[in-house]
Amino acid sequence: MGDSLLRRLPTLNRNFADFVQLVPQVSTSTGVGLSGGGVNIRQNAIQIDGAASGDLFGLGTTGQPGAQANSKSIPLDAVKEYQVLLSPFDVRQGNFGGPSHQCGDEDWNERVSRNDLRLYPHSKPHPLPSRISPTSKQQQYGFSLGGPILKDRLFFFVNPEWQKLNTPAIGSFIGSPDSVARAGDVTAFSDQLKVYGLTDPGSGARVLKQNPLTNVFGRVDAYLPGYTRLVLRHNYAAADNTNFSRSSSTSSSPLFGLTSNSYLFSSKTHSSVAEILTNLPSGVFNELLLNLTTIHDFRTVPVTFPQITVRGFNPVKGSPGSLAMVAGPRPLRRATRSISARSS
Repeated sequence: MGDSLLRRLPTLNRNFADFVQLVPQVSTSTGVGLSGGGVNIRQNAIQIDGAASGDLFGLGTTGQPGAQANSKSIPLDAVKEYQVLLSPFDVRQGNFGGPSHQCGDEDWNERVSRNDLRLYPHSKPHPLPSRISPTSKQQQYGFSLGGPILKDRLFFFVNPEWQKLNTPAIGSFIGSPDSVARAGDVTAFSDQLKVYGLTDPGSGARVLKQNPLTNVFGRVDAYLPGYTRLVLRHNYAAADNTNFSRSSSTSSSPLFGLTSNSYLFSSKTHSSVAEILTNLPSGVFNELLLNLTTIHDFRTVPVTFPQITVRGFNPVKGSPGSLAMVAGPRPLRRATRSISARSS
């Protein structure tokens, strides 16, 4: 898929995963990610100019680093073409069983000849049906800039992108038309928790989930003597995602969490690549590529306290005693998990 087609295809999130879904052999029917040739999504691979750039831990659904925080691998304007490979015969392609997503940067002479500065602010508000629900809003900003540092010898390119995304949490809240909990019960539950030491149990108010993203791609090309070119590039991706939800009024056993029953999942990825390319007059071609990727995933909780669940509350609608209220961080979320993974 070349750059001409990439510039014309629609994408809501400026993410290459939107384009991968167009490949006939790739299926999204599993509901948990992109499956190529019927293979488990954890056997997918992502490469940028031949360097591994996938989810090294394997808990996400897209194969991209930080997928649990809805992060993406690379800014869209930094890529000339995408390839989706299944069972390739090239000996340089390996370590995957499903599809391999290949991202290639633009030809540098073509990129530098434009010496362009492109800005693409994009804001997309999505009003919801309910009059008292907050508005879901997505904003995307970025630019790309490239040009020569030394004529015919040294060139640079940089492409940052930012996204701000606010979405209402799933489920009801106090004051909503489909609220499952009574305001008096929430207050009584909160007051009792304070007696046991939870100073800030939260409330039953509506929750607006935050999901900001940052991507920065930078590259320097140096043409050296001896038909040799040196490429240095760095790719940074960061994302934060609020995790919170409540049951709806249609649930037979509704669960109503206070705002302290949430956590923030964050991911930061640094990927550095050094590449030396030599093209001799005899037709001999040599490529040396060194890649260092560090992924840091961690969670932040609003309070340091065990999760408390109390059952037997009467919902606004439904069977008496079927409502459960929850406060405090979710299980396995109270401690910070830090993962550092490297590949070369």
